[in-house]
Amino acid sequence: MPALEGPPKQQRRLRSSRSGDLRNNE
Repeated sequence: MPALEGPPKQQRRLRSSRSGDLRNNE
């Protein structure tokens, strides 16, 4: 899976933003 090895920051930011940012903002 080269797609995960390529943009690992975007995947981690999306997961953190979805579970953390969204919950913290709401």
